[in-house]
Amino acid sequence: MEKNKRKPIFAFPLVVKTGNREEMTATIQLILTKYKQPYMQEVYKTNLALFENNVSLFEQRAKQISKEPLHTYYIAYAEALKGNLKEALSLKEKLPVGWMPYAIDAIIAKEKGDLSAFRLAAKQSMDLARGVQKFNLVHSFEWMEKEIVK
Repeated sequence: MEKNKRKPIFAFPLVVKTGNREEMTATIQLILTKYKQPYMQEVYKTNLALFENNVSLFEQRAKQISKEPLHTYYIAYAEALKGNLKEALSLKEKLPVGWMPYAIDAIIAKEKGDLSAFRLAAKQSMDLARGVQKFNLVHSFEWMEKEIVK
């Protein structure tokens, strides 16, 4: 990834690692400028709303994602952020086996302030992910854990 960090799509995970929200939003803006495919626009506009802490826009954008399983994943994520934990769990059941259901469990645990459940679900999610997705999860969960511990 370091070799390709000049390309916005590869720069994004490296910026997630730093946790700098201004850099994250700037990198997403670059991705939105460079990649015009509708699906890329949908996903990165959703991520932009998330990093801007705009839960209502995040939910609205999540509902516009045209492909599964990210459509359901991001809606479940939004429901967890809104405190609708039963709905988030219901949506989680529709996700394929893999890292996504455990990531939703981790987000729910974060919203509840349950550090041990968060750590367990985050580890399970990271163990099932590969490549850039795993890199993103590792660093996203690190930042989420810091929010719990505050």
